[in-house]
This record gives sequence, C-alpha cells and structure tokens, in this order.
Amino acid sequence: MVGVFVLAGAVAAGAVVLTRGTQGSDRQEPSRAAGTGGPSGAAGPGGLRDAVEAAPGATPSGSGDGKRYRLTAPDTILAGTYRKDPVTSRDPFREVDKQTLAIVGVTDAQSVGGAYKSDTTAPSLKLANFGGLWGGVKDPEATVDNMFRTLILGIQADPTGKPELEGSPKAFRPGRLDGNAVMKCQKMKTTDPSLGAESFTVPVCIWADSSTVGVVSSADATTILLHQDPSLEQAADITARIRLDVRVEITR
Repeated sequence: MVGVFVLAGAVAAGAVVLTRGTQGSDRQEPSRAAGTGGPSGAAGPGGLRDAVEAAPGATPSGSGDGKRYRLTAPDTILAGTYRKDPVTSRDPFREVDKQTLAIVGVTDAQSVGGAYKSDTTAPSLKLANFGGLWGGVKDPEATVDNMFRTLILGIQADPTGKPELEGSPKAFRPGRLDGNAVMKCQKMKTTDPSLGAESFTVPVCIWADSSTVGVVSSADATTILLHQDPSLEQAADITARIRLDVRVEITR
C-alpha cells in the first residue's frame, strides 16, 4: 500500500521547497516564537522562514533526562511484530541539506528511515513507516510545528494533488512518551494505485525531543479496506513505542 509511505517523503519534499524559497533571499528575523499559532498559519516558504526560530529568551524543552540519543532503523520494531521491508525502506531526508533542516529546527542533523510491516497477511496486515532526524533540537514543540508546515509544503508541491490533510495537528501525551518530548498527530487522506481510485485516511504523528525528531505513519489493512476512520490515539501510542525502539543513547 504505497499511500502509507508518502508522509515522511512529503515532509522531505516540503523541506526542498523551503530551500528553494529561501535561496537568493536574506533571512528575516522571526516576528514571533516558532510554532506560535500552530502550523495552520502561513504555509509558504517565507511564512515558515519567519516562524522557525524561537523568540529570544524562550525556554527549550526536551527529553528531560539530560541524555543524548541517535536514531536507528532496526530490523524489527514493536516487540518483534513488525519487520523492516528491505524493498521499500528508505531514508526520506537523505537528499535534504543540513542548512534546510537547521531552519526547520534540527542542527547538525543526521537522518534514517525504514518501512515496516507485520508478519500477518491481508486483511490483518499492519504497516508503519518511519523517518527520523537526530542532532540538536533547541525547541521540540516549535520543531514539530515546523515539520507539519513542511509537510503542508510537500503536499502542495505534489503534482498529483492526491494527498489532503484533514483538520489540524493535535497534541498527544501517550504514557510511553517520556520526559518533555512533544508529539502531535494529524490525519491525511490519500489514494493508492493498488487499491484503485478509492481514497483512504492514514494518521501521521511527529515527535521531537532535545536530540531526535521522528515522523511516523501507521495503518492496518482492515481499517483501510472497511473505510474506517483511523484512531489518532492509537497512532500516537504506536509512535511512542516506535520512538523507544529506534532511539539509542549516545554514550560519548
């Protein structure tokens, strides 16, 4: 189901649009704190550029444990129930330069990604797509909002016009989300050529802490085939579990 795997790529595509929008122009000082008012504000490259940095004196949030982490794409996640698909796995941020990712909120960024699926077959097949960044994150909430803004830019740049975000990002605090990490989720309607012309909805969740950022989309075949509305609460819980699986402490 190709449609499940477009979300992190759309964020990366939005970052490319952001790069083009800032080339040849001087950086402007932000007129307000990054993320203020949420990602429903100006979605154009200029609007994002003016909103990406925290206002002077803002207090950074983060993981809260004082540790630093990197991200990996292990062979299995979610207690071994999902396995990485070597055919569809990719790093959606590989072609995005570090300067652009710094504008979004991650300095000296490195990236990783993976596509996962359960060992079961349809209609009980479950899928999860993960794209992640690690480096320095001064303001996790602002970075989450900026990632959603770049997602909007990526969707707007899609020549097919198929993806469509529903509503606005909602904040979630699942029990497994430790420290001061921030997570927001939103639904996106898309289509998949393998399913014909019918559209379906998948959730996308983005987390950020003081050193990592992750974009996760998850879906199961039953929800898609029965045209059911996916649960953002369940998606947030899955994302929090994936975050624990892919983070590795940097010990030196």
